[in-house]
Parts: sequence; C-alpha cells; structure tokens
Amino acid sequence: CVVLSISSCVPDPQLIQRQVNDAHIPGIAAIVINSSQILYQRSFTHNKQFQGQHLNDKTIFLLGSISKTVVAIAAMQLVEQNQLDLDADINTYLNPLPEIVHPLYPDDPLTMRHLLTHTSSISSNVAVENSFYSPFDNYTATSLTELCLNYLIRGGYYYSPSNWQDFKTGTQVSYSDVGVALAGLIIELISKMPYDKYIREHIFKPLHLDDATVALADLTPEQRENIVKHYAFNTTVEEWSRFAPEIEFVEYDSDYPDIKWVNIGPYGFINYPARLLRMSALSLSKYLSMFLNNGTLNGVTILTAQSIAVIRTIQYPQYPDIESFGLLWYYSNVTSSDLSVTRRLLGHRGTTPGVRAAMMIDPLTNIGVILLSNGDIVLNEYQGHILAQQLNDILLYLFDCYS
Repeated sequence: CVVLSISSCVPDPQLIQRQVNDAHIPGIAAIVINSSQILYQRSFTHNKQFQGQHLNDKTIFLLGSISKTVVAIAAMQLVEQNQLDLDADINTYLNPLPEIVHPLYPDDPLTMRHLLTHTSSISSNVAVENSFYSPFDNYTATSLTELCLNYLIRGGYYYSPSNWQDFKTGTQVSYSDVGVALAGLIIELISKMPYDKYIREHIFKPLHLDDATVALADLTPEQRENIVKHYAFNTTVEEWSRFAPEIEFVEYDSDYPDIKWVNIGPYGFINYPARLLRMSALSLSKYLSMFLNNGTLNGVTILTAQSIAVIRTIQYPQYPDIESFGLLWYYSNVTSSDLSVTRRLLGHRGTTPGVRAAMMIDPLTNIGVILLSNGDIVLNEYQGHILAQQLNDILLYLFDCYS
C-alpha cells in the first residue's frame, strides 16, 4: 500500500491514481465539501484496465449501505410531525398487520430506535439474504410487508430461528438489513406511501436530486445511459453465479492474462431501503451538505437542527459495544495503513456487489468526504482488505488536505 502523506495541501492526483490502480478499482468519484461549497471534485479510473471509461458529474453510482442514512432522515421527519415515537412499540404502527415480537423475549418491546441503531436483535442470515437479489427492478414483486413478515414471523417463507439473536432488544448491536427494511415498512405505513416514493417526494425532490432513485425505471433514458457499470476483480463468473444466481455476470476482457474481471449486471434487492439507492456523487454531496447545514440546503429545510442533532447523538452510551451508533449514521475510527493517523468520523460506508463507497464527515471540522466506486472484491478476502485500506488512505488524505 502507498501511504499518502499528511499535510495541508492541494490533493495530488497522481497519488490518488496510484491508490486506485493498486487497489484495482475500476473507477472512483471523490468529492470534498464543507457546509457551503464543494472544495474538491475529481474522478479517477484504473489507468490501464478502464482508461476509456470516463466518469463525470452525471455518472450514477449504486450507494450500497449509504442508503441506510436516508431511512433515518425520513424517520425523523415523521417524528417532527408527531406521527412517530422512536420509543413506542413498533406494533403500534404495524396494526392491522400481524405483530412482530422477539420470539425469545416476547414481552420486551421492539422500537424504531432499536431498528435505527441495529439493536433490534434481528440478525443477518446471509444464506437467506443472498436469495434477495433479483435482476433489474424485479425486486418490486416482493413488498416490504411480505419480506418483513416472512423473515421475522415463525412459519414465514424466509423464517429461521437464527433470524433472531439470543439477547434482548436495545442491549447489543446486530447489524441488520432486514431491521432497516422494517423501519422502511413503518415509514410506509405511517405516511401511507411506498417507502421509495416517500423519500423521492419528501427528501430528493425538495433538494433537487433528480437522479436519486431506487428503481431503474424511475430514471430517464438519458440518466440510464449514465449508470456506471460495476465490476469485480480477480474472480470468475462461476464464483459470482453461486453467490447470487439471479444476477447476470459476464467475464470482462483483461489486460492481465492470469486475472479475470467480472461485469456485474443491473440488479435489485428486495431489502431495498438498506442498500439499493442510486445517485451521482454530485447529488450525494448536496444531500450531505444538507446534513452538514443542520437539515437545510439553499433555503429548503428537510429536518430541523434538533433532529439532525438526534441523528448525530450516540444513542446508547451506557453500552460500550453500541457507543458508536447514532441513528443509522455511525462513528468509526479510520486509521491509515501505516497506523500513523486515526480520525474519528461520522457517516456510513457502502458495500454490495460491485460497490465499495464511503460518505463520512469529520465532526470536529464539519468537512465531508464522499468516495463512490464501481469495484468490489467481496469474494476475495485478501484483495478486499487491500481495497478497504486503500480507500481509507484516500479518505484520510482528502480530510487532511482540507482540514
């Protein structure tokens, strides 16, 4: 790994390009912002393998789990309207649907705050969740209601006892995409709108994020032309087909005779509130700017400053294992590959097939950095570690230049 030097600077594109090449990232869009403006914006592509595939302001990326942050914004909008109580039993809002309770602790309430802090005791059953992928927009054939009831209630199509952890709600973290989907379902039921339509109408349209969407069908023909292609490095179609058999995978010609790339075709995910949001890096920077501006951007208020403060506040300081969690925005210590620099950052990362991304802010400086890429090493643990560390180094380098 190349360690990027720490100083007040204008970012050296050659250093970042080297990181992109070393980590075998097909393309990456980088943006640095403060609360009022874009400080830096540049895109990079793997300068040998993908040098002809240029990225620009209109390039639309899949965000992976960065999508979860929007669930928290939507939930707090309903809190402000006195339609949602974060600490009420979720069955208050599920009626007339069947009740959802922890099968081992049925008398302990499950709340929206639990869902937004991954303390719901809902576990991530990877073997089941790998079946949630579908080509294109086919994921819409399964509603959030069907997904949640079938995953969480005994007798459901996706149910397994291992879908629940053996501890009480609100006491430990169990990172859960289905928990986030359940939060999305509650937003649907309260607002009487499909979750994806709600966030478009109440978050993206007011901010003029015209390319922000979940479904490919919501994009214009021109916007669809700007969807980036996603790739995996040093793997095979056979490996990926076993991982997610519903997605189309195509071997991509490589300049390296012993290394194979795989092009990952367009796909959906029935657990879509958790990681299926798409938009350009420029649109995401406006969304993050709204957050840095305490809920307001260009005179449009999405949330009050008080609600943003709730999202940023560690929700369970009494439990060491949960001390990093606000409401779906979390704090993490990011360390450089030579261990010389560590920053405590707030935001979210994104990882899903064909995606490694990060949207983080430094709470001390109110500087934000966005890195969106269209490459993944999810089936290669060693190379995945290298990619994750290289992204950390780029992230820290950009923070250091502008802090």
